[in-house]
Amino acid sequence: MQYPMVVQSQRQPSTNVVGGRRCYMCSSPNHLIRDCPMKGNGGRNYDDGRQRDTEESRDYGRRRGRDYEYEGRRRYDKRGGREEGGRTTRRHEDANEWDRRGRSFSPGREARRKQEKEDRRLADEQRRVEAQEQARREEHRRLREEEKKRQQRERDKGLVKLLEVKLVANNSTLREEFGLKLTRKDRRPKKETKSAEKRRLREEIARAQGAASEPEEAGESDEELNDLRAQAAQLKIAEKRKRGKEKVVGDSPPMTTPAKGARCYIHPVEKQTGGITIGREKGRTVTLKSVYDATTSAEKTRKNWVEAKEEGEAGPVQRATFWSEKKRHYMTMTLHELKKVCKDEGIKVAPTTTKEKASSDLADRRTKLKSAAGIPLPKSPIRQPDLGDTSENSSGERVPMSFGHGLRATRIDGHVSFRIEEAQTAPTISFNARNVPRRRIEHRRRSLGVEIRLAFEQWGGGDMAQLRISKEEVAACTSVEMVGDCKEIENFLSFRDEMDDLVRMPLDRNIGDTLIQCPALYHEAMMNTFIKAEGYRVLLEEEEEIMVKWKNEYVEAGLESLGKWDDKGTLGNAYVLPKHKDVTKSRPICPTFSEPTNTVCRKMAKGLNRMMKLVPETSHFNMGSVLELSRRLKVINSKVGRRGLEWGMEGASFDIKDMFSRLPHAAILDALDWLCEWCEGRGFKSVQQQGGQRGTG
Repeated sequence: MQYPMVVQSQRQPSTNVVGGRRCYMCSSPNHLIRDCPMKGNGGRNYDDGRQRDTEESRDYGRRRGRDYEYEGRRRYDKRGGREEGGRTTRRHEDANEWDRRGRSFSPGREARRKQEKEDRRLADEQRRVEAQEQARREEHRRLREEEKKRQQRERDKGLVKLLEVKLVANNSTLREEFGLKLTRKDRRPKKETKSAEKRRLREEIARAQGAASEPEEAGESDEELNDLRAQAAQLKIAEKRKRGKEKVVGDSPPMTTPAKGARCYIHPVEKQTGGITIGREKGRTVTLKSVYDATTSAEKTRKNWVEAKEEGEAGPVQRATFWSEKKRHYMTMTLHELKKVCKDEGIKVAPTTTKEKASSDLADRRTKLKSAAGIPLPKSPIRQPDLGDTSENSSGERVPMSFGHGLRATRIDGHVSFRIEEAQTAPTISFNARNVPRRRIEHRRRSLGVEIRLAFEQWGGGDMAQLRISKEEVAACTSVEMVGDCKEIENFLSFRDEMDDLVRMPLDRNIGDTLIQCPALYHEAMMNTFIKAEGYRVLLEEEEEIMVKWKNEYVEAGLESLGKWDDKGTLGNAYVLPKHKDVTKSRPICPTFSEPTNTVCRKMAKGLNRMMKLVPETSHFNMGSVLELSRRLKVINSKVGRRGLEWGMEGASFDIKDMFSRLPHAAILDALDWLCEWCEGRGFKSVQQQGGQRGTG
């Protein structure tokens, strides 16, 4: 058997002890530069057997990829020094490796540095411009989002209002379908004694009336109570509530009859080019064709609320009248308010100043300002706007939109609510709504022409229909005399235009006094009085559908024997009126004057009153007239005097308006059922009314 020949290499094994690294000085793999024998000898070899730098050694190095620099060129050793003696030396690494390590000193290095610096500057400028553009886009996006949120909030408010109406309507439907009845929550428990019940009721009344208030608050309330008592003591019985003959206003029941005045009315002045409508006769419109056009209205003048309204000199009679009016106005204010107004006017106020003294001083100052020519005279003291009147609160939330921005007027929760005499631009004639402003001379001439035309038509018949009355002929029948304030109607119309966005209504069914209020307050009063009240049921159908449904039920119930259904009847428009004592409270008005079953309802009311007379007086407080009040109070006082100490006595006062808006309809039906059952149990079967006469039997 022959074995393969093993040829051993003549090469000696490597004695590399530096892990594959080489010396930077001589490129030897056997040592590092710190152990190199050439270090510190000017680049010359020692006589240690190493081959010198010859042409043969350079050829060997070129074959292995090494680079050499020849004599006459600028060369640098490993430490950056130039070799001496013109000898060539070998670089350790190529030029790219030296550039990468940052050890190359090329001639274009400064130029490259400048170029890099310029590039960095341009890049920074580009980034700055992009950042500004990004910020602008973000701001635009933020404003757009805020606008969307604002619109969404407005839509949400509208939806909330609609949902409130829907929820009330659904609750009313559920009560009707499932026959839910409201029970009393304050009914005495079965195991509760009378003494415990009295104690509990006393605690509830004390909590409701705030009996545990602070002494300071009690002192302030006593002061206000004393002021109210002083004002009430000066009033007369006839001045507290004046009533007159009543008249029909739209679909509302009769109201106070206004005083007699000029036979004219206020209407917006508009340019007319055709005929003049003078009235209706037998279902047709009677029109007078005039040969002249109606004059255009004067330019509407708008004045600032801070502007003076009354200036100029006045006589002694006018000053005395003005002083009396101001004194009467300031006497209606509290002492605290009078002191505040005196401080604003610069009038000294002592701690012992009385209400009479403060009112007289303010009236004197107002009279002096009125007498002095050219000095502004505000009509009434109006508080300055405060921080709560702003449209945005401290947390950045938007408050509900309010009308009447910029008006220096009394506000309730940031919304304007003031009487017409508090407005500084209001003309004096508008303080009483019964007053009739003086008409313009053009309107009077036009009315005179209409009257002449009608008179001739009645005298001559249809032949006078073609009669023409010129403007000059009518002017010849009138004379112009400038007396008093000739701009009365212009001022009134200008003030009416200023208050066009606000709600104007009589104060507590008093036609003479007018209250001006923000629509937001009126909407809130309508929601709290009607929509959210349990005593009313919201119907979402149209009025025609409701009337047809009610008529069918009326006929099916057999109520036509009591009275016919009025086909011309309509449902009245419910509204609220602010109370005279406190304008923050509203009185519900539900007119039934034109209701289709108005006649039957009056008969039913008479029958119920007759049935209530059969019930003992100790079971109810119903009275046929106010004259019975004195007798009923005497009976109650005598009972309290006899058994009050034994039984105890507790009383509470309520507003009569709550009987209409807060009393549940189910409770009313239960009371009627009880009354009918009580009368039937005593042998009564019906209530007979005398036809065409008052009274029942």
